[in-house]
Amino acid sequence: MSEVSGQKLSVYDSELFPPEYVVLRKDRAGDVGWGGVLLAVKSNINVKRITNVDDLTDDKELLFAIVTLKNVKLLVCVVYLPPNYSDKQYLDVLNCIENAVDTFSDYPIVIVGDFNLKSCNVSVQTQFYNFLEYCKLRQCNNICNDYGCILDFALTTLSTQSINVTSDIEPLVPTDAYHPPLEILLSLPVNTVNKIPTSVTPEQFSSLSSEWNFRGADFPGLYSDIADIDWTDLLRERDVDLAVEILYNKLNSVISARVPHKKSNFE
Repeated sequence: MSEVSGQKLSVYDSELFPPEYVVLRKDRAGDVGWGGVLLAVKSNINVKRITNVDDLTDDKELLFAIVTLKNVKLLVCVVYLPPNYSDKQYLDVLNCIENAVDTFSDYPIVIVGDFNLKSCNVSVQTQFYNFLEYCKLRQCNNICNDYGCILDFALTTLSTQSINVTSDIEPLVPTDAYHPPLEILLSLPVNTVNKIPTSVTPEQFSSLSSEWNFRGADFPGLYSDIADIDWTDLLRERDVDLAVEILYNKLNSVISARVPHKKSNFE
């Protein structure tokens, strides 16, 4: 995974990574020799790029993807915020990331990138920390560059035990004095994959329905919960597959809370 690609549009994915990788890129237009973001994922890992995020415009060096690991879906964001951004440009990017977090609020979130927060004024820095609090994100990278500061952040909603950021002793490219190479390890224990998953496909939902005991359901509570569902993210979703997934996730969540499961003959 790399947050600053520095690649030109004329460079093919096959020139960057071997064929067993899926490469997602957001290159900076123009012959500048730096900027842009890139995400490379082993082809045996399911990854889907997300483009239908409110305020995700072509001028932002930002990409989103849903990555599935151990049956857990992660919202992964890779971002680059240049040091010469205006306050408005900087806050526009944070707002776009907030929109993605709101849309995929059921998923754990991992955001990596060069935020250049040191070059921002106090007002923008305050807004950044408000952004972290709103999105329930933690900054996990404590490795300083050669100048004693941290420009590259690793933000996540995962627990402290589930993420570890260390120096990468075998970097893919020559080391930059401002950006030490990082290795970020995610640990997703088996118990994070629930027996009744919070994210389900229609087929899984159909299977789950046969396990629910509706004879013992709290129907008044169920009706009330369904009436209180916030459908905003579903109505904003333009990808049909993701819209269906959001629908079933919400229904699964309220039904699981109000309908007991059938007991196994072995219990």
